[in-house]
Amino acid sequence: MQLTFTHKKKSLSVDYEGGSGHAILYSVPTDYSDDGYYVAAWQDTEIEPVPACAAGAARVLCRVRLESGTDGSMVLKNIESNEGATCHA
Repeated sequence: MQLTFTHKKKSLSVDYEGGSGHAILYSVPTDYSDDGYYVAAWQDTEIEPVPACAAGAARVLCRVRLESGTDGSMVLKNIESNEGATCHA
């Protein structure tokens, strides 16, 4: 499943494969990432990846939860959204 985060007319996509899990779009300093963003996606059985920039320098813009539906499809649930950031599949 491809997830697309959008923030301030910028779109960032990440491929998510697997069972239930999470995805987060972070705002980070441009000396850490040229575009100022970091996207993390992981399954429930994995450790959450976080930006390796200075503590407190990363801000969550959008957090979503992915769950396996009863028919095997994935269900996307928006958990948190800040500064107009969105996510869709």
